[in-house]
Amino acid sequence: KVRFLTSPYLKWSYINSTVPSLVAQYSNITFSGYADSPSEVVSYFWRSDVDGLLSTEATFTTNQLSAGTHVITFQAMYNGSISHISEVAPEVDSNTMHMWRLNEGSGSSTSDDGSYGWSASLYNDPSWVLGKYGYALEFDGDNDYVRTQSATSSNNGEVAIEAWIKLDGDVDSESTIYAWGRCPVNLRVTTSEKLKLNVKFNDDYRYLTGSTTLVPGVWYHVAATISESGDTMK
Repeated sequence: KVRFLTSPYLKWSYINSTVPSLVAQYSNITFSGYADSPSEVVSYFWRSDVDGLLSTEATFTTNQLSAGTHVITFQAMYNGSISHISEVAPEVDSNTMHMWRLNEGSGSSTSDDGSYGWSASLYNDPSWVLGKYGYALEFDGDNDYVRTQSATSSNNGEVAIEAWIKLDGDVDSESTIYAWGRCPVNLRVTTSEKLKLNVKFNDDYRYLTGSTTLVPGVWYHVAATISESGDTMK
C-alpha cells in the first residue's frame, strides 16, 4: 500500500501523480511532483518511511519498493535552506551473513536477506508493530522468540552483531537479543538495562557489560564484535 504526504520545506511542494492503493511488488511506479518557485529549488526529496530516501528528482520511476505499507513524503529544498539528513535502513553487502529485518508486518516467519538465506519462524506469537523502519516485532519478555532451524555453522570466529531495539519498560530478568547456536555467542540486556555480551571460547565463558543505561521508549542501534584471531570482544 502507498499513502502520500506532502510537506512544506520553506515553500510548498505538491504531488501530482496518482497510483493505486495496492501495487504489486516489483511493478514500475512513477512518482511526480512540483514546487512553488521551481527555479529556486536546489533539490527534491522523495522518502518512504519503509525504504528511506527514494529519489532527489521531481519525477522518477522505481520498481524497488519493499513489501509493506508506505507513507511517501515529497519535499523541495530551496537556496539558503537547511538540508535534511534522513536515516536509511541498513543495506546488505558481501560481508553480511544474515539480515533478519523482521519487517514483514504479518505471518509466522521472517526472511533472511543475508548470503545464507536462513528464514526463521516466530514462536509463541510475538506481535507485529510499527518499528524504526517499517514494521518490527514486539516480544512479551516471557516466552516469545524467533528461531532459525538451519544447522550449518557459519561461525568462523569473527562475528559482528547489530540490531535496533527499544525497551517498553524496566527489564525484570536478563533478556536475550540474539543467541548463536547453543549460545557460544549471545547479546543480552541486563536487569540494569545495560548490554551484556557473552562468549564461549573453547570451554571458557567470558562476558562484557556495557556502560550505557538504556532508556525505555527510545530506539537504540546496538552492536557487538568478537574476534578469535584478535582475542577481543567489544
